[in-house]
Amino acid sequence: MIVIKVKGGGVMPTKKTGATPANQQKGKKVCTCCHHPKNMTDFYLSYSPMYSLDNRVPICKECCKNSALNTDGTINYIKLKSLLMQIDKPLYYDLIASSEESLLKENSYMDENELKYHGKEILQKYFTLIAMRQDRQRSWADAESEGHMHQSNNRTIGEKNAIVNKYSSLFSMENNLYFDDLTDVETDENTHSDIISSPKAKKPKEPLIWSDEWKGNYTESDIDYLNSYYAGLERDYKIITENHRDYARKIAKASLQMDRTFDDMMNGVEGADKKYDNATKAFDTLSKSAKFSESTRSVNDVGISSFSKITEMVENHNWIPEHKPIEKDEIDKLLDYLSTIKKSL
Repeated sequence: MIVIKVKGGGVMPTKKTGATPANQQKGKKVCTCCHHPKNMTDFYLSYSPMYSLDNRVPICKECCKNSALNTDGTINYIKLKSLLMQIDKPLYYDLIASSEESLLKENSYMDENELKYHGKEILQKYFTLIAMRQDRQRSWADAESEGHMHQSNNRTIGEKNAIVNKYSSLFSMENNLYFDDLTDVETDENTHSDIISSPKAKKPKEPLIWSDEWKGNYTESDIDYLNSYYAGLERDYKIITENHRDYARKIAKASLQMDRTFDDMMNGVEGADKKYDNATKAFDTLSKSAKFSESTRSVNDVGISSFSKITEMVENHNWIPEHKPIEKDEIDKLLDYLSTIKKSL
Protein backbone atom coordinates (compact mmCIF):
# COMPACT_ATOMS: atom_id res chain seq x y z
CA MET A 1 0.00 0.00 0.00
CA ILE A 2 1.23 3.50 -0.88
CA VAL A 3 0.27 6.32 1.47
CA ILE A 4 -0.39 9.70 -0.19
CA LYS A 5 -0.49 12.90 1.80
CA VAL A 6 -3.71 14.85 1.41
CA LYS A 7 -4.72 18.32 2.41
CA GLY A 8 -5.20 18.68 6.15
CA GLY A 9 -2.57 16.13 7.10
CA GLY A 10 -4.64 13.00 6.38
CA VAL A 11 -3.58 10.07 4.26
CA MET A 12 -5.08 8.08 1.43
CA PRO A 13 -4.04 4.53 0.56
CA THR A 14 -3.74 3.40 -3.04
CA LYS A 15 -3.55 -0.10 -4.37
CA LYS A 16 -0.19 -1.65 -5.07
CA THR A 17 1.10 -5.18 -5.29
CA GLY A 18 2.39 -6.06 -1.83
CA ALA A 19 1.24 -4.16 1.23
CA THR A 20 3.59 -1.87 3.12
CA PRO A 21 4.52 -3.31 6.54
CA ALA A 22 2.64 -1.61 9.33
CA ASN A 23 5.78 -0.26 10.98
CA GLN A 24 6.92 1.29 7.70
CA GLN A 25 3.78 3.22 6.81
CA LYS A 26 4.70 6.79 5.93
CA GLY A 27 2.77 10.02 6.03
CA LYS A 28 0.74 11.80 8.66
CA LYS A 29 -2.68 11.29 10.18
CA VAL A 30 -4.67 13.76 12.27
CA CYS A 31 -5.94 12.48 15.62
CA THR A 32 -9.68 13.09 16.01
CA CYS A 33 -9.18 13.65 19.73
CA CYS A 34 -6.21 16.04 20.08
CA HIS A 35 -6.39 17.21 16.42
CA HIS A 36 -2.61 17.00 16.05
CA PRO A 37 -1.04 15.49 12.92
CA LYS A 38 1.05 12.49 13.91
CA ASN A 39 2.98 9.66 12.27
CA MET A 40 0.96 6.68 11.11
CA THR A 41 2.73 4.47 13.62
CA ASP A 42 1.37 6.66 16.43
CA PHE A 43 -2.05 5.11 15.79
CA TYR A 44 -3.07 1.55 16.66
CA LEU A 45 -3.62 -0.82 13.76
CA SER A 46 -7.23 -1.71 13.04
CA TYR A 47 -8.77 -4.66 11.21
CA SER A 48 -12.27 -3.25 11.58
CA PRO A 49 -14.18 -2.45 8.37
CA MET A 50 -15.02 0.90 9.97
CA TYR A 51 -11.39 1.97 9.60
CA SER A 52 -10.43 0.14 6.42
CA LEU A 53 -9.34 3.33 4.64
CA ASP A 54 -5.91 3.31 6.27
CA ASN A 55 -6.28 0.40 8.74
CA ARG A 56 -5.60 2.66 11.70
CA VAL A 57 -7.92 3.78 14.48
CA PRO A 58 -8.73 7.52 14.33
CA ILE A 59 -7.47 8.28 17.86
CA CYS A 60 -3.73 8.34 18.53
CA LYS A 61 -2.18 5.93 21.02
CA GLU A 62 -1.52 8.65 23.57
CA CYS A 63 -5.10 9.93 23.49
CA CYS A 64 -6.45 6.38 23.70
CA LYS A 65 -4.69 5.87 27.00
CA ASN A 66 -5.25 9.34 28.42
CA SER A 67 -8.95 9.38 27.58
CA ALA A 68 -9.55 6.32 29.77
CA LEU A 69 -7.83 7.70 32.89
CA ASN A 70 -9.06 9.62 35.90
CA THR A 71 -7.13 12.67 37.11
CA ASP A 72 -5.40 10.59 39.81
CA GLY A 73 -4.00 8.14 37.25
CA THR A 74 -6.49 5.34 37.93
CA ILE A 75 -8.38 3.70 35.08
CA ASN A 76 -11.88 4.97 34.39
CA TYR A 77 -13.40 1.65 33.36
CA ILE A 78 -16.59 3.15 31.96
CA LYS A 79 -14.57 5.45 29.69
CA LEU A 80 -12.30 2.55 28.71
CA LYS A 81 -15.33 0.47 27.79
CA SER A 82 -16.70 3.32 25.68
CA LEU A 83 -13.32 3.83 23.99
CA LEU A 84 -12.91 0.16 23.08
CA MET A 85 -16.42 0.09 21.62
CA GLN A 86 -15.72 3.24 19.62
CA ILE A 87 -12.47 1.98 18.09
CA ASP A 88 -13.86 -1.56 17.78
CA LYS A 89 -11.22 -3.23 19.92
CA PRO A 90 -11.92 -6.25 22.17
CA LEU A 91 -12.41 -6.07 25.92
CA TYR A 92 -10.97 -9.11 27.68
CA TYR A 93 -11.05 -9.17 31.46
CA ASP A 94 -8.29 -11.77 31.63
CA LEU A 95 -5.92 -9.59 29.59
CA ILE A 96 -6.49 -6.63 31.90
CA ALA A 97 -5.68 -8.94 34.80
CA SER A 98 -2.56 -10.14 32.96
CA SER A 99 -1.50 -6.53 32.37
CA GLU A 100 -1.78 -5.75 36.08
CA GLU A 101 0.04 -8.95 37.03
CA SER A 102 2.86 -8.16 34.60
CA LEU A 103 3.29 -4.65 36.01
CA LEU A 104 3.38 -6.00 39.58
CA LYS A 105 5.99 -8.57 38.57
CA GLU A 106 8.19 -5.91 36.98
CA ASN A 107 7.91 -3.67 40.04
CA SER A 108 8.26 -5.87 43.09
CA TYR A 109 8.12 -2.85 45.42
CA MET A 110 4.60 -2.04 44.28
CA ASP A 111 1.54 -3.35 46.11
CA GLU A 112 -1.95 -3.72 44.69
CA ASN A 113 -3.15 -0.51 46.31
CA GLU A 114 -0.41 1.50 44.56
CA LEU A 115 -0.90 -0.44 41.33
CA LYS A 116 -4.25 1.21 40.57
CA TYR A 117 -2.56 4.62 40.26
CA HIS A 118 -0.46 3.32 37.36
CA GLY A 119 -3.38 3.08 34.98
CA LYS A 120 -1.47 4.36 31.97
CA GLU A 121 1.15 1.61 32.22
CA ILE A 122 -1.60 -0.99 32.61
CA LEU A 123 -3.37 0.30 29.50
CA GLN A 124 -0.09 0.32 27.57
CA LYS A 125 0.36 -3.37 28.35
CA TYR A 126 -3.28 -4.12 27.56
CA PHE A 127 -3.14 -2.52 24.11
CA THR A 128 0.08 -4.44 23.46
CA LEU A 129 -1.61 -7.73 24.38
CA ILE A 130 -4.66 -7.21 22.16
CA ALA A 131 -2.29 -6.39 19.29
CA MET A 132 -0.76 -9.88 19.51
CA ARG A 133 -1.41 -12.33 16.70
CA GLN A 134 -4.19 -14.26 18.46
CA ASP A 135 -6.28 -11.14 19.19
CA ARG A 136 -5.27 -8.48 16.68
CA GLN A 137 -8.22 -9.15 14.38
CA ARG A 138 -10.81 -9.53 17.14
CA SER A 139 -13.48 -6.88 17.50
CA TRP A 140 -15.57 -5.64 20.40
CA ALA A 141 -18.40 -7.96 19.31
CA ASP A 142 -16.04 -10.97 19.22
CA ALA A 143 -14.99 -10.43 22.84
CA GLU A 144 -18.56 -9.72 23.92
CA SER A 145 -19.75 -13.00 22.42
CA GLU A 146 -17.13 -14.81 24.54
CA GLY A 147 -18.24 -13.12 27.74
CA HIS A 148 -15.14 -10.87 27.66
CA MET A 149 -12.99 -13.85 28.64
CA HIS A 150 -10.78 -16.05 26.51
CA GLN A 151 -12.42 -19.45 26.49
CA SER A 152 -9.08 -21.23 26.43
CA ASN A 153 -6.43 -20.07 28.87
CA ASN A 154 -4.36 -21.63 31.62
CA ARG A 155 -6.34 -20.19 34.51
CA THR A 156 -8.43 -22.38 36.79
CA ILE A 157 -12.20 -22.04 36.92
CA GLY A 158 -11.87 -20.37 40.31
CA GLU A 159 -9.42 -17.81 38.92
CA LYS A 160 -11.68 -17.15 35.94
CA ASN A 161 -14.68 -16.59 38.19
CA ALA A 162 -12.71 -14.19 40.39
CA ILE A 163 -11.58 -12.20 37.36
CA VAL A 164 -15.08 -12.06 35.89
CA ASN A 165 -16.63 -10.92 39.17
CA LYS A 166 -13.98 -8.25 39.70
CA TYR A 167 -13.99 -6.66 36.25
CA SER A 168 -17.65 -7.10 35.36
CA SER A 169 -18.33 -5.02 38.47
CA LEU A 170 -15.71 -2.40 37.56
CA PHE A 171 -17.05 -2.07 34.02
CA SER A 172 -20.63 -1.79 35.24
CA MET A 173 -22.03 1.59 36.23
CA GLU A 174 -24.46 -0.18 38.54
CA ASN A 175 -21.89 -1.63 40.99
CA ASN A 176 -23.73 -4.92 41.55
CA LEU A 177 -26.81 -3.38 43.17
CA TYR A 178 -29.51 -1.85 41.04
CA PHE A 179 -33.00 -0.57 41.55
CA ASP A 180 -35.89 -0.11 39.20
CA ASP A 181 -38.14 2.95 39.31
CA LEU A 182 -36.92 4.40 42.60
CA THR A 183 -39.57 7.03 43.11
CA ASP A 184 -39.81 8.16 46.70
CA VAL A 185 -36.59 8.32 48.66
CA GLU A 186 -36.78 9.73 52.15
CA THR A 187 -33.88 10.57 54.45
CA ASP A 188 -33.91 9.59 58.10
CA GLU A 189 -32.34 12.58 59.82
CA ASN A 190 -31.53 10.55 62.93
CA THR A 191 -29.55 7.85 61.21
CA HIS A 192 -28.53 9.81 58.10
CA SER A 193 -29.45 6.79 56.00
CA ASP A 194 -31.56 6.63 52.89
CA ILE A 195 -34.86 4.82 53.25
CA ILE A 196 -36.65 3.79 50.11
CA SER A 197 -40.33 4.17 50.83
CA SER A 198 -42.05 2.74 47.79
CA PRO A 199 -39.58 1.40 45.24
CA LYS A 200 -39.67 -1.61 43.04
CA ALA A 201 -36.36 -2.74 44.45
CA LYS A 202 -34.72 -5.66 42.73
CA LYS A 203 -32.66 -8.14 44.62
CA PRO A 204 -28.89 -7.75 44.37
CA LYS A 205 -27.38 -8.99 41.15
CA GLU A 206 -25.93 -12.46 41.33
CA PRO A 207 -22.20 -12.70 40.62
CA LEU A 208 -21.18 -13.97 37.22
CA ILE A 209 -19.24 -17.22 37.04
CA TRP A 210 -17.47 -18.83 34.13
CA SER A 211 -19.14 -21.94 32.71
CA ASP A 212 -17.05 -24.32 30.62
CA GLU A 213 -20.22 -26.12 29.59
CA TRP A 214 -21.92 -22.96 28.30
CA LYS A 215 -18.73 -21.15 27.22
CA GLY A 216 -19.50 -17.86 28.89
CA ASN A 217 -20.15 -15.91 32.07
CA TYR A 218 -23.53 -16.51 33.70
CA THR A 219 -25.19 -16.27 37.07
CA GLU A 220 -26.08 -19.48 38.89
CA SER A 221 -29.74 -18.86 38.06
CA ASP A 222 -28.88 -18.54 34.38
CA ILE A 223 -26.92 -21.78 34.44
CA ASP A 224 -29.79 -23.56 36.20
CA TYR A 225 -32.14 -22.29 33.50
CA LEU A 226 -29.82 -23.39 30.67
CA ASN A 227 -29.28 -26.84 32.20
CA SER A 228 -33.01 -27.30 32.78
CA TYR A 229 -33.92 -26.22 29.26
CA TYR A 230 -31.26 -28.48 27.75
CA ALA A 231 -32.53 -31.42 29.83
CA GLY A 232 -36.02 -30.72 28.53
CA LEU A 233 -34.80 -30.89 24.95
CA GLU A 234 -33.11 -34.20 25.71
CA ARG A 235 -36.41 -35.53 27.07
CA ASP A 236 -38.48 -34.35 24.12
CA TYR A 237 -36.04 -35.13 21.31
CA LYS A 238 -33.25 -37.52 20.54
CA ILE A 239 -30.09 -35.48 21.07
CA ILE A 240 -27.59 -37.93 19.64
CA THR A 241 -24.84 -36.30 17.60
CA GLU A 242 -22.49 -33.48 18.58
CA ASN A 243 -24.29 -31.34 16.02
CA HIS A 244 -27.57 -32.00 17.87
CA ARG A 245 -25.95 -31.05 21.17
CA ASP A 246 -24.48 -27.86 19.71
CA TYR A 247 -27.87 -26.78 18.38
CA ALA A 248 -29.52 -27.65 21.68
CA ARG A 249 -27.06 -25.48 23.62
CA LYS A 250 -27.59 -22.55 21.24
CA ILE A 251 -31.37 -22.92 21.45
CA ALA A 252 -31.17 -22.91 25.26
CA LYS A 253 -29.09 -19.70 25.14
CA ALA A 254 -31.56 -18.12 22.73
CA SER A 255 -34.42 -19.04 25.05
CA LEU A 256 -32.62 -17.42 27.98
CA GLN A 257 -32.10 -14.26 25.95
CA MET A 258 -35.78 -14.24 25.00
CA ASP A 259 -36.73 -14.44 28.68
CA ARG A 260 -34.41 -11.57 29.61
CA THR A 261 -35.56 -9.26 26.82
CA PHE A 262 -39.22 -10.12 27.40
CA ASP A 263 -38.92 -9.09 31.06
CA ASP A 264 -37.21 -5.86 30.00
CA MET A 265 -39.95 -5.20 27.47
CA MET A 266 -42.65 -5.73 30.10
CA ASN A 267 -40.80 -3.31 32.40
CA GLY A 268 -40.73 -0.64 29.72
CA VAL A 269 -36.98 -0.70 29.06
CA GLU A 270 -36.22 1.36 25.99
CA GLY A 271 -35.18 -0.71 22.98
CA ALA A 272 -36.15 -3.99 24.64
CA ASP A 273 -38.82 -4.71 22.01
CA LYS A 274 -36.24 -4.80 19.21
CA LYS A 275 -33.93 -6.99 21.26
CA TYR A 276 -36.83 -9.34 21.96
CA ASP A 277 -37.67 -9.53 18.25
CA ASN A 278 -34.05 -10.36 17.43
CA ALA A 279 -33.91 -13.01 20.15
CA THR A 280 -37.16 -14.54 18.91
CA LYS A 281 -35.92 -14.68 15.32
CA ALA A 282 -32.68 -16.30 16.45
CA PHE A 283 -34.61 -18.85 18.51
CA ASP A 284 -36.96 -19.70 15.62
CA THR A 285 -34.13 -19.95 13.10
CA LEU A 286 -32.09 -22.27 15.33
CA SER A 287 -35.11 -24.45 16.11
CA LYS A 288 -35.98 -24.88 12.43
CA SER A 289 -32.37 -25.51 11.41
CA ALA A 290 -32.03 -28.17 14.09
CA LYS A 291 -35.40 -29.69 13.07
CA PHE A 292 -36.55 -29.43 16.65
CA SER A 293 -39.74 -27.65 15.63
CA GLU A 294 -42.76 -29.84 14.96
CA SER A 295 -43.40 -28.41 11.49
CA THR A 296 -40.12 -29.69 10.03
CA ARG A 297 -39.91 -33.16 11.53
CA SER A 298 -40.20 -35.92 8.93
CA VAL A 299 -40.24 -39.72 9.10
CA ASN A 300 -36.45 -39.63 8.96
CA ASP A 301 -36.25 -37.39 11.99
CA VAL A 302 -36.71 -38.12 15.66
CA GLY A 303 -40.23 -39.35 16.44
CA ILE A 304 -42.67 -42.14 15.60
CA SER A 305 -41.79 -43.32 12.11
CA SER A 306 -43.54 -46.72 11.73
CA PHE A 307 -46.40 -48.91 13.00
CA SER A 308 -43.87 -51.15 14.73
CA LYS A 309 -42.66 -48.11 16.64
CA ILE A 310 -46.22 -47.29 17.65
CA THR A 311 -46.74 -50.88 18.84
CA GLU A 312 -43.49 -50.79 20.79
CA MET A 313 -44.41 -47.54 22.52
CA VAL A 314 -47.93 -48.78 23.34
CA GLU A 315 -46.60 -52.04 24.78
CA ASN A 316 -43.99 -50.18 26.85
CA HIS A 317 -46.81 -48.18 28.38
CA ASN A 318 -48.80 -51.39 29.12
CA TRP A 319 -51.81 -50.37 27.08
CA ILE A 320 -53.07 -52.77 24.44
CA PRO A 321 -56.74 -52.38 23.44
CA GLU A 322 -58.87 -55.50 23.82
CA HIS A 323 -59.93 -57.15 20.57
CA LYS A 324 -63.72 -57.39 20.34
CA PRO A 325 -65.03 -59.58 17.49
CA ILE A 326 -67.76 -58.04 15.34
CA GLU A 327 -70.73 -60.07 14.08
CA LYS A 328 -70.41 -60.82 10.36
CA ASP A 329 -72.83 -59.16 8.00
CA GLU A 330 -74.18 -60.59 4.70
CA ILE A 331 -71.14 -59.45 2.73
CA ASP A 332 -68.75 -61.20 5.15
CA LYS A 333 -70.82 -64.37 4.92
CA LEU A 334 -70.80 -64.22 1.10
CA LEU A 335 -67.03 -63.84 1.07
CA ASP A 336 -66.68 -66.87 3.35
CA TYR A 337 -68.95 -68.83 0.98
CA LEU A 338 -66.87 -67.85 -2.05
CA SER A 339 -63.66 -68.83 -0.30
CA THR A 340 -65.14 -72.27 0.36
CA ILE A 341 -65.98 -72.69 -3.34
CA LYS A 342 -62.40 -71.72 -4.22
CA LYS A 343 -61.04 -74.37 -1.90
CA SER A 344 -63.37 -76.98 -3.47
CA LEU A 345 -61.98 -76.27 -6.92
